[in-house]
Amino acid sequence: MTPKKDPRSTEREIIALYQGRDERAIQMTAEALGGYCYTVAYNVLNSHEDAEECVSDTYLAVWNAIPPANPVSLKSFVSSITRHLALNRYKEQNRDKRGGGQVPLALEELAEVVSDTEDIPADYARKELLESITRFLRGCSPRDRGLFLDRYIRLEPTATLAKRYRVKEAQVHLILSRTRKKLKAQLEKEGYTL
Repeated sequence: MTPKKDPRSTEREIIALYQGRDERAIQMTAEALGGYCYTVAYNVLNSHEDAEECVSDTYLAVWNAIPPANPVSLKSFVSSITRHLALNRYKEQNRDKRGGGQVPLALEELAEVVSDTEDIPADYARKELLESITRFLRGCSPRDRGLFLDRYIRLEPTATLAKRYRVKEAQVHLILSRTRKKLKAQLEKEGYTL
């Protein structure tokens, strides 16, 4: 049996291919992260066709971004681009519409803590804020951290999360609300004005 390759090693290899302008980087990104990016895009757009187009756009955006960017985590970098592109497409498609859907609901919930949430993953100029949020999440229980990330990064519906975490949907809402309040308190303690 061949030993499983370390994902970080694969990421470094792919980043090196991008840095060397080797087009194999795109195929390797698709193989390693295509499914994950599709899930992120589909959770925003709720359309197979739009999600697939968004993932294709992601590969071009990553190609154009590396270099000069040299991400520490390729998965985070690529999924941030996917999320940003999907949110932009969603806004374009729903410019004149109101109501329903997971995207506005999730962003509205998180807006209580951080404004302009949809720009955070794509805006590396806010690195310190991201590091503060990351430190906060590392201090959360695995369940609370998982719920938070699945809701606000993957934009999954609370009903789906309730099934996955085997809790009632009301409990998901309660956990997310408490986690947002704790995050807000932590960020304010660190000097962020919210």
